[in-house]
Amino acid sequence: MGEVFNFWSVRLYRKLEWPDPHGLCTNDHFQPLFPRGGLILLAEDIFQDLKKTTILIYWFLHFPQRKDWKLVLPPDAWKRLQGQLQQAKDDEETKFLLSIIVSIKKINSIDERYPYFQENSLRPSEMHEPNSNIVSLPIAGYGSRSEDDYPAIPKGLSQQERDMDHLAEAFAGWTLTKSACFRRMIILSSVQSPPLRERWRSWGHIILLESDDFFTKFKVREHVIMESLLKERRLSQTANSPAETTPGTPATPADPPVDADPSDSWKRPSEIRQSGSYR
Repeated sequence: MGEVFNFWSVRLYRKLEWPDPHGLCTNDHFQPLFPRGGLILLAEDIFQDLKKTTILIYWFLHFPQRKDWKLVLPPDAWKRLQGQLQQAKDDEETKFLLSIIVSIKKINSIDERYPYFQENSLRPSEMHEPNSNIVSLPIAGYGSRSEDDYPAIPKGLSQQERDMDHLAEAFAGWTLTKSACFRRMIILSSVQSPPLRERWRSWGHIILLESDDFFTKFKVREHVIMESLLKERRLSQTANSPAETTPGTPATPADPPVDADPSDSWKRPSEIRQSGSYR
């Protein structure tokens, strides 16, 4: 939707039934629709690609216009990431998962009043709070949908494709309730199934982008991000190496913030897994 167009919902003689109290202009008789920013859904095929998810969430951490955008993850994303971390098969998988988890904690702990990550910040019901920049969309019955559950579900899909369609459909409906706050509704997916691509685009308000197109449109420089992550890991390893101390003088670690919980994100990534903070 181009920036030159603006849409309003207006009632002259009676009030709007459901004015959005979190919109840019709160009024009982009129409100702007699709004002700015947007909602970006990481579809299952993207979310299950750890490298792409790492890049996208790290990019979102440094996205200058982030305050007008929300990143939307599949259901139970936080628990799934924790479970994957506990069962990681190699160092590369562990590093990607830690990068994703640490970036989520940073993105959802920017409020000066509550500067520590809380899992409830991922609830869509909290999305108008400063710490809810990434949300995880809950969907009843997610993962068990069959092609006979609803007539509009395309036939002949795999279970994974039906899950993707279920998530896309829920996201499309949910975004309509947020039209007073966001301008663009994007599904980021590399799905190739013609029935799914046609169905998602038929909803009209949804933009379907593959990862390469998204990277180009939003200037996501993959190689730069990977270099930055590698540099941060090296600095973290250096910071975690034992410090030299004067004989007879005990080393004094920096005190945590006064209100810090043992699971708060002031810990270094290397300490997080050892302490079980992500469990």
